[in-house]
Amino acid sequence: MMQLIFDTPWSDSTSPISLFFEGNEPVEPGLQLIFDTPWSDSTSPISLFFEGNEPVEPPVEPTPQVLGISVGVGWSTILAVEQQITLNSHSSKIGQCVNVTTHGSSHRDDTHIAWHAEPTVQQRLSQAWAVKKAVMRRLSVRWPMPVAHRSNTAPGWFTGATRREQTALRWRNNKALRCSPMQRSTTGHPQQRKYQLSWQGEATRTSHYIKWGFPGPKYICTNKWADMAPKSPVTLEFDEPLTEQQSIIELSFDELPMVCHWDYGGGFIPGNPVLPPLDLKVPIEPQIRRLYLMQPTLTCHRLSDNRELVITEVSITYSRSQFVTSGSIKFSSKGDALLAVDEVLRIGINGYEFYLLAEAPSSSEAWASNSYTSAARGRASQLAWPWKREISYHNQAARSFAGCLGDIVANSGWSIELVQVPDFVIPAGVCSVSGKTPLDAVAELAGLVGCMVDPDEDNSTLRILPRWTYTPWSMAAATADVNLHDAVIFNHSEQTERGQQCNAAWVRGEQQGVSVEVRLNGTAGDEPTDDISNMLIVDTQAARLAGTNAIADSGTKRRVSINTTVMADLPPLRPGQLIGITWRGEVYKALCDTVTINASMSSSGLTVRQNAGLIRQGT
Repeated sequence: MMQLIFDTPWSDSTSPISLFFEGNEPVEPGLQLIFDTPWSDSTSPISLFFEGNEPVEPPVEPTPQVLGISVGVGWSTILAVEQQITLNSHSSKIGQCVNVTTHGSSHRDDTHIAWHAEPTVQQRLSQAWAVKKAVMRRLSVRWPMPVAHRSNTAPGWFTGATRREQTALRWRNNKALRCSPMQRSTTGHPQQRKYQLSWQGEATRTSHYIKWGFPGPKYICTNKWADMAPKSPVTLEFDEPLTEQQSIIELSFDELPMVCHWDYGGGFIPGNPVLPPLDLKVPIEPQIRRLYLMQPTLTCHRLSDNRELVITEVSITYSRSQFVTSGSIKFSSKGDALLAVDEVLRIGINGYEFYLLAEAPSSSEAWASNSYTSAARGRASQLAWPWKREISYHNQAARSFAGCLGDIVANSGWSIELVQVPDFVIPAGVCSVSGKTPLDAVAELAGLVGCMVDPDEDNSTLRILPRWTYTPWSMAAATADVNLHDAVIFNHSEQTERGQQCNAAWVRGEQQGVSVEVRLNGTAGDEPTDDISNMLIVDTQAARLAGTNAIADSGTKRRVSINTTVMADLPPLRPGQLIGITWRGEVYKALCDTVTINASMSSSGLTVRQNAGLIRQGT
């Protein structure tokens, strides 16, 4: 028996199978079945089933579920499709005319045969000849039949609305599938044969979605991380036997905080291999030129509606000890000063943008001499007084350091970002701030672990960095962020501050926490700083940050003040950057502590300068 295997469900409304006899063209495109002889059996020669299943016989009794489709097609023919006709004739006299035409190397042979005989004549024609090339000769005789025979087979069925099946096809029938073949055949003119295949049942649709393959990269959050898991099982020791009068012993364990980490995916075989860290840091270094041609620019726009205001002077100051930028603005007219009150201004200096909130206007008027200025702070001052009221914060559950800071600035439009600061978990009830504005609270918590706040006003982000992004003992081997040379340094001054050099620090928590000794590598640790104790020393990472900051603050320091400019290849400096200095043949590196940028308009034109205060290790 012929078997047809389908590997996917068929959801089209037309049959994928076309049945026709040999010699006829298929009616519909699809799978073609050719029968060279009639099938007179009462059962179908075709069995349909899906791949992976064996064909089954139709059930005798109704079954609630049938997995697969069994279709039987049976028919019988009245007249044979193929007929064999033998012509026998006898004649005593035959007239025959044969015309054979051959052109050149053509392989075509036209033969015209005509005869007339009343009695039955038997004819046999045999002809052969030789040509220069091998020629194949075919003799074809065609004649019309009294009745034209036409066989046209077009199976089809209708399943109602088009159904979409995914992954699997299932159906349920109350009754056994019924196959109703219909055959109609006549001997009139023309002869027509038609097959119709149909069945009925109640079908239900099921959809299955299966994702196959290795997992992709994603964040995985869990509170079952190995660092906080107990290293050994809990051992309980009882010194007295248990009696019925004693109460049941209850053991309670604190739930570990939720911690998220980045998974590169790929299962046991990483899908995205982690590349080794490559130090591709390229310092900013202005080119040495004999002549610097510049066209300074100073612009001011109101951030709310981008309205342009005219200013004649501005001063902007950054510092490691400040958690918000401070500055002052001088306007050209009283109208511009009034339009800037309590507004965030976007100030452009030589192509670099700064943000200041003009919140304390002042004026001075005299005969032919009027002055309108305003004290200003950066955009981060929107989280400080008087724009935000004082709050109190107390972590009810265990939270990470970044999570606590994020709770303080929640729903304010600002976010928290830890830069070079490892995150650690703060137990419930440990982090407590009272009577502070959100910005003051963030700055206070950051200072407890030896960090500073560096606002990213373009992206409304408070960046938390270590106060010593580069410790004094690591500056010599580190790559500088900016390199300055004599050609762009207008003046250079230096002052020495004496201090006792320490090489260790004891850091402790308060009610909860750890007690850790932070020691400078390669030293005896015999010169400790003052003890550090606060509520956030609850993890060794927090203790290391606070102890490193205390050791770095000790010792003799040399404070350097330089004056330079702002141009295309020398952007404004920022606190925390490592600055490489080349001055009068001396090359050293220092940490940027403060930066002040001044732009003023005078009769000689616009002058732009930046003054940077640097800290280098003393001797």
